Amino acid sequence: MSFWLNKRVTVTGGAGFLGSFVVRRLKEEGAEVFVARSRDYDLIRRQAAAQLYAAAQPELLIHLAARVGGIGANRENPGRFFFENMALGLNIIEEARRYGKLEKLVIVGTTCSYPKFTPTPFREEELWNGYPEETNVPYGIAKKALVGFEGEIRGPPAARWTTQKATGDEQGTKTLRFLDPDAAARRAAKDDRLVPQWSRSFGQRDD
Repeated sequence: MSFWLNKRVTVTGGAGFLGSFVVRRLKEEGAEVFVARSRDYDLIRRQAAAQLYAAAQPELLIHLAARVGGIGANRENPGRFFFENMALGLNIIEEARRYGKLEKLVIVGTTCSYPKFTPTPFREEELWNGYPEETNVPYGIAKKALVGFEGEIRGPPAARWTTQKATGDEQGTKTLRFLDPDAAARRAAKDDRLVPQWSRSFGQRDD
């Protein structure tokens, strides 16, 4: 029996590139999924986060929502991107504590948080060994702070998950690039159209 069967799972950012896949897989596993859309819940506002918990009554919550805009937007609006990503995460964390019925909270990080000169393949323990690449700073620092802090709250058990840059079928990708060369080889063995390459740049969305 699947762990996820009949679990009430809320996914913020569940309509996005990665989130939509997470939602699909959760549903395939039998979860009752609530997708928190930004048009319905502006999670930058703490009241909206409280309303989300009240409406969804989740047993687990996966926080994938983020405000991103690319290099140009990061450079032009560093304060806004830092504030909005911090607010999104802090409101989710604080309202999880106040809600009091969450079995687990999963905070999803980003490789944008890693130091600019991280050696490859990079490891989770190297996250704090330097400053991010300058164009990633507003988003990367906010996400780094959240994944570093979530374990300290007096609330539900929390987990962190740091993503890598990802591609997916919708983008017509034929080349797989992984942090882990063995994972690339395993994936390629399942589909002879794919050529495994090892790199820090990309991973397949459904790994």
